[in-house]
Amino acid sequence: MLRYITALAAVAGAVALAAGAPAPPKKPPKPPARVPVEDDPLRADHVAAFMDKYNHEAERDAFFQAAGDDGELSKDEFYKSRGKWIEKAQGKDIGGVLLLVRAYEHWGNAANRQDADGSGQLNWPEFEKHRAAMRTWLLERYDKDRNGKLLGPEREEANDWLRRDINVPRRRRHPWRIARWDDDGDGKLAPHEQRAREAWLLKQAEEKKRRDELVAWDVNKDGKLDAHELAAKETELRRREAERLALLKAWDRNRDGKLDERESYLMERCNVDDPRRKRHLLGQFDRDRNGKIEGKEGKAMVQHYTRQYEREKQRAELLRWDRNRDGRLDARERAIRDVTLRKEKQRQDQANPGR
Repeated sequence: MLRYITALAAVAGAVALAAGAPAPPKKPPKPPARVPVEDDPLRADHVAAFMDKYNHEAERDAFFQAAGDDGELSKDEFYKSRGKWIEKAQGKDIGGVLLLVRAYEHWGNAANRQDADGSGQLNWPEFEKHRAAMRTWLLERYDKDRNGKLLGPEREEANDWLRRDINVPRRRRHPWRIARWDDDGDGKLAPHEQRAREAWLLKQAEEKKRRDELVAWDVNKDGKLDAHELAAKETELRRREAERLALLKAWDRNRDGKLDERESYLMERCNVDDPRRKRHLLGQFDRDRNGKIEGKEGKAMVQHYTRQYEREKQRAELLRWDRNRDGRLDARERAIRDVTLRKEKQRQDQANPGR
């Protein structure tokens, strides 16, 4: 009995000791995993990827994967691939995955400046022009020592500029653009506010046109065009129109009243009246060295630049439509080309019904 009581007392003491003992220390929580600098658009070195390590072949593969069957990048496709990784294209080893549209690129900057055919989409040459224009602009603005590179403080400033719009809601990027007309302060323009904005923009355009006229024709700088200056303006405008009609008569080979792409190309390349072209043309086509290009010489010149135009057109066509880069257009690529060009023509006809 005594041993039973002693055992109970020992158990009770152990329980009391355990209740009063401090709990073992908990392990500190793991710090959140840090996003690698190269994957964080607010810290990454964008200049390195966009200029130093830019891979044209890999970018082309990623472009056609994002563009879909028609081979052209629409606004929706642009933003779907913006800030997302594109898988390897056509099984080629392009060093893993590739980010096509960077987080700092915007559709308006690309389409407004490079959509030459007004289709509302960007083909590969147009997209490359957009990229080249961005790189040129960065160098012109930040390459202070003009060595063709962005290093040190120049690179930091360029990266700061590229990061300026990342992760910022679109309506907050340029609030000053609507603040002038946003009377109710709701961050958007109601119909009557939009009409006020359009009227203001129209007035600004008219004032700019007037200022340009004064710069061009106000000889005595009195802020207005007198009768003498108006007469000089009319004379010059008539001269320019006569010059345009003369060029149209000389180069409008199909007599449709306008210069198509081929005719404009020939007019630009065969323009002997242009001092910048005359010396080159005389050296190449003036066989009798009489300082003129006439007769057979003129025909040879036109034939030469016609062949050159066809070669350049063929190269441009392959660059735009030859997705597998085998140097020719197969049946599928020709079908995509025909459908896309037909849609472009329909859009142009709708935009210009009178033509």
